[in-house]
Amino acid sequence: MFKIAKIKQLIKTPEIENPSKEAVASLKNLRGLQTVKKGSKIAITAGSRGIYLIDKILKEIVSTLIAMEFKPFLFPAMGSHGNATADGQVKVLKSLRINEERIGCPIISSMNVIEIGKTAGEVPVYIDAHAAKADGILVINRVKAHTIFSGDIESGIVKMIAVGMGKEAGAAAVHKNAFGSSLQKLLPEMAAVALSRLPIIGAIAIVENAYDKTALITAIEKDEIFEKERKLLIFAKEISPKLPVDFLHFLIVDEIGKNYSGSGMDTNIIGRRMHASMPELESPKILRIFARDISSKSNGNSIGLGLADFTTERLVKKIDHKATYLNCITSGSPEKAKIPMHFSNDKEAIAAAINTIGPVKKGDIKALWIKNTLELEEMFASEAVIKELGKNENIKKISKLRKLSFDRNGNLMHL
Repeated sequence: MFKIAKIKQLIKTPEIENPSKEAVASLKNLRGLQTVKKGSKIAITAGSRGIYLIDKILKEIVSTLIAMEFKPFLFPAMGSHGNATADGQVKVLKSLRINEERIGCPIISSMNVIEIGKTAGEVPVYIDAHAAKADGILVINRVKAHTIFSGDIESGIVKMIAVGMGKEAGAAAVHKNAFGSSLQKLLPEMAAVALSRLPIIGAIAIVENAYDKTALITAIEKDEIFEKERKLLIFAKEISPKLPVDFLHFLIVDEIGKNYSGSGMDTNIIGRRMHASMPELESPKILRIFARDISSKSNGNSIGLGLADFTTERLVKKIDHKATYLNCITSGSPEKAKIPMHFSNDKEAIAAAINTIGPVKKGDIKALWIKNTLELEEMFASEAVIKELGKNENIKKISKLRKLSFDRNGNLMHL
């Protein structure tokens, strides 16, 4: 096997020391909040993504609203995630440490929705039935690049309004009426309908840095959501994490999962979209990808496994096919549910992958071994990658080169 060493990416990036404190300060300055009477019920979106310290952020926002004499409650706003069931979506929130006791307010979970209108193209727009009855709605989400399409508005507040708050019905309406690049047109149209019909008081937008920490958190007024999100997306892309090289023979990923990316693996990181309506990304170029396991927080949803070329039997045994198929069908991307060649252990899978990269000498194999596509600060790099990085001042080698080692079951051992 080829040799590897642990490396660390040293990326200069902004970071907020206390995100929840910043969120509260922004919330208090939200003009839309001043239009809601004391004692009013305020519905707060709770998504399925693994946003840094989201439990603490929600807790402080809820505490602040209660102190201001409002009656806040959370509602799952995650489209069809959690098997598209009320209990399943509560389970997703619990995996993110979001529960009633910790946050300090009720969590009202239901898949019931109401249609609040249609776009000019007759696409229906839905909203969670309980949120629709609230006196105010506060939208909270991370702003980042989408894993399927590119545009001036991708994944963030607008998507949460158009898809997340509409539950399975909202997600289905989006993906049945848009394919690939047309999503960038439909999402804002649907969000515009919701903004005109619902008591949305504003939003709290979060941008994360290359270390998955909070780079920026800010309140956005209802009438500024489109304008501000466009600017935040530009900023998010500028500081987003990347692999340190553009070409690899082989990539090992410890875990895929919904808590890392809506696509299980971030397509912008691995350079593979695998979506019938969209062209593939030009970089990075990775010949073979090996997905070792699936995150427990993904609850068996293995969307994105189809992006890999090799996997393990242990991962396959953990798949919740119903949840995976529902997610992939709803998102219009059945390709991502495919199960690649799977082996009884890591050693067999790696050997198979290496045998398919062509006549490359062991010392010339360009390979990386990462935890997941969200955490890219530290990783293992092959000798050839380390040579390519050369004197890159943003890369620090923190261990000696050693051969890949395996336990008695044939699975990788971290150095």
